[in-house]
Amino acid sequence: SIALLHVLASLQQDLNFTLYALHVNHKIRGEEADRDMRYCISCCKNLKIPLTVKALDIPAISKELGTSLEETGRIVRQQALKRKAMRVKADNPVGRVRIALAHNKDDQAETVLMRILRGTGVHGLAAMEYERDDGFIRPLLDCPRSDIEEYCKANNLRPKTDSTNLVAEYTRNKIRLKLIPQLEEEYNPNLKDGLVRLAESAREDDSFIDGLAKRELPRLVYKNQDGPAESWDSMPRRQLAEMDSALAKRVIRLMFARAGLKQDIGAIHLNNLIAAIDKPDASIIEFPKGFKAEISGDRVYFKAPNVIATEKKKFEIKTCEVVSILDAPPLRSIGKNACALDAEKVMLLNTDLAVRSRMPKDKIRPIGLGGSKKLSDYMIDAKVPREERDGICLLAAGSDILWVEGMAVSELCKVDSKTELILLTEIQED
Repeated sequence: SIALLHVLASLQQDLNFTLYALHVNHKIRGEEADRDMRYCISCCKNLKIPLTVKALDIPAISKELGTSLEETGRIVRQQALKRKAMRVKADNPVGRVRIALAHNKDDQAETVLMRILRGTGVHGLAAMEYERDDGFIRPLLDCPRSDIEEYCKANNLRPKTDSTNLVAEYTRNKIRLKLIPQLEEEYNPNLKDGLVRLAESAREDDSFIDGLAKRELPRLVYKNQDGPAESWDSMPRRQLAEMDSALAKRVIRLMFARAGLKQDIGAIHLNNLIAAIDKPDASIIEFPKGFKAEISGDRVYFKAPNVIATEKKKFEIKTCEVVSILDAPPLRSIGKNACALDAEKVMLLNTDLAVRSRMPKDKIRPIGLGGSKKLSDYMIDAKVPREERDGICLLAAGSDILWVEGMAVSELCKVDSKTELILLTEIQED
């Protein structure tokens, strides 16, 4: 992590990006954890990188969730990183935000071997990705740990070692400290390279199957027109049953991803659903985290857990003014509760504007998309939790959404090089 921080800090100016750091103290290792926290603070101060520090009681959270310390730590870290990224995005709505993780080539080999031991399929063998759909990236994934250690020495970095990584109690530690050295000594000295090649090959096959499934999806998906705007998708039971098993399982994964479940789906869940589709009776197949597939009549329904949605909020305009582009503040300085639009483009719409919460027929044409999409689909793609969607303020021209609070501006009225007048609007909750 320290090597990655140092590399990214050195690239900031050349690649024109702003770097932020986040450190999570898991409250597991006592004074050692506090020492590491002080070290991170010192490193970021020397590199002039803004740092956010979180202290979270992982043992207590682990007990509450019923998950291992290792898994709980991973979940909590990623949640903290996502929250930080959302705050950065809110302050910089026109920029892209990425979350960089320091996994390396050795980590990839350990992941592949761990999944082999658990009986994974092709999707699991693909292991860690260079870039995920939710904004996580792994710039060092091709770098062996030995090269990273050499980099630290060459740049006089002195990273601290987490003592829990040296204890062969957790599954990954056992694989790294015991199994891999034994396999390298007795079977294949180039084991890690072989495991990484296996992941690369599996990733190619995985990507191909994924592409086939995504092409099938538009033909199969059916929106329940009689239900609420956020009805979960369903598909024809017969067509799913007639698919090749590998393709059907990938389609099922994609359907659950649309519903909000993107990880932890195992072969047992998929096999249970495939088997149930061929049976004449209606049934419900349980999936992780409260998700389920319900077979009823000639359709299979993919359902999320019941969530208490946020009540729709009411908003009002606090200030609204038209200013010259020469007098307008820098777009990056505008807060998440304000937007800047091309005033002349707004006038050409020839319709009243409203600040409000979402409605069923809303659509948006986000900058760079090249077309419009349903606002509900945009929020799903943007990973906005379902229960938070009614609480987001919109600036709307009829059903066309011109601005989504803290997230997006429409191509219809965006500020560009030809803009002369800017409509500045600031909103507040009523």
